Amino acid sequence: MGALKGWVLGLTAGAMVCALVSALVPKGKSAAAVRLVCGLVTAALLLGPLRGFDFGAYAGSLASLRLEGERLSASASEEARLARLRVIGEESAAYISDKAAALGIKSLSVSVTVREGDAEGEALPYSAELGGEAADAEKAELARWIEGELGIPRERQRWLSDEN
Repeated sequence: MGALKGWVLGLTAGAMVCALVSALVPKGKSAAAVRLVCGLVTAALLLGPLRGFDFGAYAGSLASLRLEGERLSASASEEARLARLRVIGEESAAYISDKAAALGIKSLSVSVTVREGDAEGEALPYSAELGGEAADAEKAELARWIEGELGIPRERQRWLSDEN
């Protein structure tokens, strides 16, 4: 804070001296020259702190900050993408669970894998793992519904209880 105070005091003193000299000089060609000199002195005092400024280090710091910003942006974008995939998977699993309950299948466990399906990055349910006890007719009805509503073909639907 001391350097800032010194700069402000120097600038103020310089402006006061320039004002005094300008007031004392008679009008005419010499007054114009004094105003020019006073303007140069004020500019020099104003820009004085920049004498020791390291523009190379400043440019390096800016470049480093830009790279860090790009890295953080990429990381945040990836986290948002993964969160979006997770939410779609959870919502799809809840949707399947609701339909299973409507079909009379109790205590169904569902896990849905989601993948980005196209160039725009649209995320779509890809596969489903289901667990729980259900009659074959209920499983078949739920499998048809999953394929029709969520687009998960039967070959990517797996009942875990079938493998035990």
